[in-house]
Amino acid sequence: MDLFNKKLLEAEIKNYQRVVEQYEVMQKQLMTKIVELYKERKASVRVLNEFNEYIRSLSNNELFVKMLDKAENLRPFQNMINKEENGEICHAFDDINGIGSTIAGATAGTVGAATALGGQAALWAAASAFGTTAGGTAIGTLVGVAETNAFLAWLGGGAIAAGGGGVAAGSAIFAAVPVVGWAMAAIGAGVTAITITRNRKKNKENAQKAKEAARQLSTIINKMNKEIIKASTITNRLIQKRSVLNVKSFSSYPHDCKEFSTDQKEHLLDCCDIHIQLCRDINASIAD
Repeated sequence: MDLFNKKLLEAEIKNYQRVVEQYEVMQKQLMTKIVELYKERKASVRVLNEFNEYIRSLSNNELFVKMLDKAENLRPFQNMINKEENGEICHAFDDINGIGSTIAGATAGTVGAATALGGQAALWAAASAFGTTAGGTAIGTLVGVAETNAFLAWLGGGAIAAGGGGVAAGSAIFAAVPVVGWAMAAIGAGVTAITITRNRKKNKENAQKAKEAARQLSTIINKMNKEIIKASTITNRLIQKRSVLNVKSFSSYPHDCKEFSTDQKEHLLDCCDIHIQLCRDINASIAD
């Protein structure tokens, strides 16, 4: 007989702890995939830029240039790469120390939030993979306060109007946990600190809290799993397809497009189509 609902609460806390362990494993896998995707996007941008320059250097290239002009703009992502490689601080993380001191006090992670994810490059990777505002605008295309607020609102689970925690929640979370770990802070990592009492009603209420936290966290785990799959798919596609665009493979082609053979023309048109696809993959968010 569970007179005080002690067994009920113990079972729900144990289940929550099990889900937390799953979350932590999935979180590490996701960050690994995000960093891998970012690196492959960087490598692909270089290949795409070289291919673009090659096409535009040809004579009578109107047909091919017209195709390339249909591709998505890579400038925002290129700007992100330039900032990272120049050692610049992402706007969204400029005030990390200020956030830590004014909102979270002495909480761990005011500096560790960056190092826990492998440094600046990992933060850029997370921004490039997840960074969209509620309106669908890529955070990487924003600057200054607009970017900071967009990032923090995303980190806090979305805009308050959309049911999320907004900028304030994002600020506190960012000061305390790694970028991808916002869910734990938002849901309530303190569930395991719930004490079992001799109050039947209180134990039942706490059991419900633990059950709901586990449910929410399970939803996040499922979402992260989908994001891992999507990140892996995009990464593999970038690696496989960008090799086709290596400009060295066109060294035997005439400089004048009018002198192309039928096979050369068709192959180059196919390459332009691949260029368009890869530009789309570079800009694509892995989040739903």
